[in-house]
Amino acid sequence: METIDITTVGQLSAFLLNMFPATDAEPWDNVGLLQGDARAHLKGVAIALNATAKTIEESAQEGCNVLVSHHPAFLGKRPTLPSRDAYGLDTSIAQATLAKARELDVAIIALHTNLDVSDEAIRLPGHLTGYDFIERVIDPAQQERCRFSKTFRHRSTAIKAFIKDIPGYLTRTLARSSSSSSAPSNLLSAPIRGNLANFPHAQGSLRGCYGGIFSSSGDSVAKIAESFADRFQCHAQILGAGTLSLARRNPVRMAFCSGSLDKNLGIAALKREVNLIVCGEVHYHTALDLILSGATLIELGHDASEEPYVPLLRELISSVLTNHKIVSIKGKPLLMRVK
Repeated sequence: METIDITTVGQLSAFLLNMFPATDAEPWDNVGLLQGDARAHLKGVAIALNATAKTIEESAQEGCNVLVSHHPAFLGKRPTLPSRDAYGLDTSIAQATLAKARELDVAIIALHTNLDVSDEAIRLPGHLTGYDFIERVIDPAQQERCRFSKTFRHRSTAIKAFIKDIPGYLTRTLARSSSSSSAPSNLLSAPIRGNLANFPHAQGSLRGCYGGIFSSSGDSVAKIAESFADRFQCHAQILGAGTLSLARRNPVRMAFCSGSLDKNLGIAALKREVNLIVCGEVHYHTALDLILSGATLIELGHDASEEPYVPLLRELISSVLTNHKIVSIKGKPLLMRVK
């Protein structure tokens, strides 16, 4: 990849969001620059699976003023006022993380669900295990058509509601105009942010398109579980193995989904004639429904299934930041499995 002149935190964030567009992230997710000054000079970049107070501290110790994490420091609204429980303990880990980032002047950039759906992440299990990538579980073009249909229905409902409320809207507008006729309108006064990195942000079209389908090359389910456990450095748990003989030698059509397996994604995989699903974790009732529908599942652990994103991001960032320090932070899993 061609070396790019990136000197600020904001330029790094813009570059990464060009690679993994924020529009590919789920609506509930937080991605991009979540903490820090976009204008700050870039000193070094640390990469970790989770943004926590500990990984922030380790980033600063390594001389890095940016932490690029997969999991964001917080989901939903940014936590503001500290809160404590009846025992005097902080109730928000996110608050502690953001406070530590401010204290040590470390910016946080998150690449979460926008990374999950990228071609690099979708194909990664095949690169690690040697199993051949076939296709995505959900075709982006089909997903876009479905989303357009839902958006059209939603907007049609909103337009009908607005038309119905026109008399009230006009009344409120006239009332505001008469009470503040001397005040300038602020409808167009919001500042327009310039592109700090001079990169046009890509327009994503992969939202919801998680998971890839792979060929097992004739391996049994037990062998597949062993391969994933070895390459992802975890304990692989087989669920519902009775529905698919472990001695079966014919190629198994399998799907891989990092993190939490969504039920809709599992159903989509079954419709694509997948009979084995490898995932990070799965809820009990989701697993039960999929197993009763004929699938066998292999659980790796949420963190284990996504830990390979750390070296993936390091390789990507190192390829364009040749004059900056790039380090990986890999600690013990927060959620550990015992054999």
